[in-house]
Amino acid sequence: MAEKFIGTAEHAGQRVRERRAELGLNQTQLGQLAGVSRKFVSDLELGHPRAEFGKVLDVLRAAGLELSMLTTRRPPEKYVVDLKTHVSRVNTHSKLKEIKAIQSARKSGEGAQGPLR
Repeated sequence: MAEKFIGTAEHAGQRVRERRAELGLNQTQLGQLAGVSRKFVSDLELGHPRAEFGKVLDVLRAAGLELSMLTTRRPPEKYVVDLKTHVSRVNTHSKLKEIKAIQSARKSGEGAQGPLR
């Protein structure tokens, strides 16, 4: 069988539904094998994206399916962050927090050496 890649919750649900049919199981039976409700299997097959991941894995195992990382590919552009920009933002954020802490300490009458006298 050719590899089928799962890229969305809908793809995962479709693959679970296909495999359940191959096994001749109904949703209740697959749910019992996986230790989840029939409703959970139904929601998973419908591609509801908020399914609890641990339960999804239980259903996949019960259906004889598994997740595996067989290939690597560049993530979609919306998830790619320029590392220099990210580090710059983190450093700027950290410096702003330091400045605010110093300003707050000065307002309360304390400096780096303790209370002002």
